[in-house]
Amino acid sequence: MTKGLLGSVASVLAITAAMGAGEKAYAAGFQLFDQSPSGEGEAFAGAAAVHEDASTIFFNPAGMAYLNDYQAIGGVQIISPNITFNPTHATTGAGTPLMGTSGTAGVTTPVGNFYVMAPLGDDFRVGLGVGAPFGLVTDYGNTWIGRYYAQRTVLKTYNFNPSLSYKATDWLSVGGGFNVMYADAFLSNAIDFGSILNPVIGTAPQSQDGQAKLEANGTGYGFNGGVIIKPLEHTTIGLSYRSMVHLDLNGSANFSTTSTVSQTLALLQELHNPLGSAFQSTGVHTTLNLPESASAAITQDLTDKWLLLGDLTWTHWSRFKDLVANFDNPAQPQQSVQEQWSDTVRWAGGVQYKASEKAKLRLGIAYDPTPTSTEFRTFRIPDADRFWLSAGYNVELIPDLSLDFAFTHIFALTNGEVNLVNNPAAPAGNINGTFDFSANIFAIGLKYNF
Repeated sequence: MTKGLLGSVASVLAITAAMGAGEKAYAAGFQLFDQSPSGEGEAFAGAAAVHEDASTIFFNPAGMAYLNDYQAIGGVQIISPNITFNPTHATTGAGTPLMGTSGTAGVTTPVGNFYVMAPLGDDFRVGLGVGAPFGLVTDYGNTWIGRYYAQRTVLKTYNFNPSLSYKATDWLSVGGGFNVMYADAFLSNAIDFGSILNPVIGTAPQSQDGQAKLEANGTGYGFNGGVIIKPLEHTTIGLSYRSMVHLDLNGSANFSTTSTVSQTLALLQELHNPLGSAFQSTGVHTTLNLPESASAAITQDLTDKWLLLGDLTWTHWSRFKDLVANFDNPAQPQQSVQEQWSDTVRWAGGVQYKASEKAKLRLGIAYDPTPTSTEFRTFRIPDADRFWLSAGYNVELIPDLSLDFAFTHIFALTNGEVNLVNNPAAPAGNINGTFDFSANIFAIGLKYNF
């Protein structure tokens, strides 16, 4: 019986540690397309071919070749999600009803970016981009029905992207960059010690809740590159690639318990029962491969005022099969959480309208499919296929200084179902239900040529 209990404990802890490495953001999966206030207004349609400002460093560094001035851009996107879980079935591992409220997880979060570039002679350009390509903040609170799976989750990434471009001819440019990415993760969830210790001291499920908190961080490296081709005077084609970034995340797992649980675990430890050595503060280590992506984009001048944009972006999510957690405490053995994600192809279309010499209007739409499936979807990834509607405006405030602001509404095309019934981490409960999801994004940025 002790071995079975310990296996359940390890499963709970493995989910706690591994899922905290990185989850959902406001593109599908846990990716952030929101790297440019100007691109936000077009739902990032044609981003790998557009080269109107230094944010091209992220989307396709070859675009710097067509910028002639020294330039700096600063921007921020305010992401405001609405995420609600509606349970249809919720019981403890023993079959008793789970107590708690429906989960509301959305947290309004700012995402910033900064770019600077400089010409090096006629043909070369050098630049630096700073942003957050992946990220997540969700907080369900401490009393919701799925608290044994997730309470608060935070993933922050900080990416530094020095880049270089070369204009080979009037119709061809190439560019590339190096990426240094730092990731910082925090998560918490409740632990149903009432269920875990029921066979030992007869505690009732949900009567002795504790909490697990995990913090981990690490640094990874990658590259990006692309080409821009102008086969016709009014047509631009962009091809770009961002590599995988491998992260080794190291940190600590800490636990809080009730006095009854603490005394019981101490007694079990004195009796040399392996369960007594669990739930001690310990180091934890996991790895995460952030996926590579490739984009093909096109822009077409329809008139001297209208510009049409479009693209397809493929993301290699199928490499995200599982997450493995390794604990320094041998009482918490290595465990694996299955993800089994699928590759996705995002498409986007947009238009620019040059209202005057000093102002542009932007519109965009995008379809952003989820890489997750009902069988493996979790509370830390309230994800579903989604649709973007975006609008933006650019205006020159004074010579060499312009303002961009944009708004995007994202809505789910289907309700994301979570089906954690007959699940191996039974102490966390058996839960089935659906997520309602939408998000609003407000973006603002300044561009200065000098």
